[in-house]
Order: sequence, then structure tokens, then C-alpha cells
Amino acid sequence: MTRIVTIVLAVGTALGGLIVSTAGQQLPPAFPRDGAKKILENDRVIVWDMQLRKGQRAAMHTHPYDIVSVTLTPGGHQDNGADGVSEDRLFKMGDVRFTPKGRTHFEVGLTDPPRRAIVTELKPVAPGGTPAPSRYPPGYPREGARKLLENERVILWDVTLENKHRTEMHSHPYDFMSVTLTPGAIRDVGSDGVIEERQFDVGQVRFQSKGRIHADEGASVVPRRSIVIEFK
Repeated sequence: MTRIVTIVLAVGTALGGLIVSTAGQQLPPAFPRDGAKKILENDRVIVWDMQLRKGQRAAMHTHPYDIVSVTLTPGGHQDNGADGVSEDRLFKMGDVRFTPKGRTHFEVGLTDPPRRAIVTELKPVAPGGTPAPSRYPPGYPREGARKLLENERVILWDVTLENKHRTEMHSHPYDFMSVTLTPGAIRDVGSDGVIEERQFDVGQVRFQSKGRIHADEGASVVPRRSIVIEFK
């Protein structure tokens, strides 16, 4: 009897390993999923507004793209890797994380209210992209902008524009996107002199193509703070 049980267990374990391996080859992508709303897609990015409720479990998945996540409201989740390693992660407003493609894991929400984040998937691009030339200085670095990270895909900036402060006229050498952390208004001053005032809410995303020439001026008592992602 003992021998039979041992054989059955061995076969079951082998089959279990086969099932896991086969399932691993058929894992779904990270998005779309429950709690994630697509807010933008173009030839460079797919952007999701994501929340993971306390106790909610996202299915095991693989990220087919490099991603940048920007935390809007504090909270946390448990990250469970395909290698069995589990880690509780807590995030503050403004925390930014770059994750290379290929990451396989699942998450479980830990906090109430849940963490809310803007997650940007970076589509593949041809190597050797050239920044747009201009006689104007680049938009970054500048006063009120702190560089958070730079790699072969992105440059990330934490940007605050104080009330009535106007930047010099500048050009953006890269496609870029801003994610609003704290609501506020700015005046956009075009190179043609046209001024447009824009109000931004928490989580609002704005994508702009490279070559844009303008200046920014703070237009609210509480300054707007944003994370700016430049796409190389």
C-alpha cells in the first residue's frame, strides 16, 4: 500500500509540475483587468488608471511591455513572483517605479482605501530615435524639476510649478507625458504668443509630441505637481 501511494504521489507531483509549466506558457497579459481603466493609447504608450481593492487578487500574469507606474494615492499590495518570492509593498503619493518587460507575478490588494496608480505600458520603438532639434533650450532640467530616473527608455521628472512663476521659452526634444499628482492650473504660452490656461485634476494625463515650443506659468495658489515622463 505504501509503495502504491508513493508512486501515485510521484506521478501527481510530476503532472502538477507539467500543468504549472503549461499554464505558465499561457499566462494572460497584465491588462486589461478588473480595476484598470484604459485612458490613453497611441503608437508609443498604453495608459491605465488602476486600483486594487483590499483582498482583491489579480491573476498571475506577464508584462509584455516595459512599464512606468506613478502612485496617485497611497496604499499597497502584496507582490507574488513566479519564483515564489512574496513582498508587501507600500507606496506614497508620487512614488514612481520602472519595471522591465517579462515580469511574471500576481498581486493582492492590502489597503483600504486602495492604492491608485497611473500605469504606462511602453510600446516597442525602433532604436536610434533622434531628439527634435531646436534653437531653444530643452524643457528639462529646469527650476522646480527633479530628475528621478533615466534609462534607455525614459527620463522621469518630478515637476512643481509655483504660482506666477514662468519658465523660459523651451522646446521638448522627446515625446512626453505628464501625470498630475496635485490639482492646479498653468498658463501655456505658445511661441506665437497665444496663452491658454489649463486646469488639471489628480490623475489627469496629457501626452505631447516632441518639438513643442512654449513656456509654462503657474496659475494657481496651490502649485500643480506632476510626474513628467520623457520617452526616448
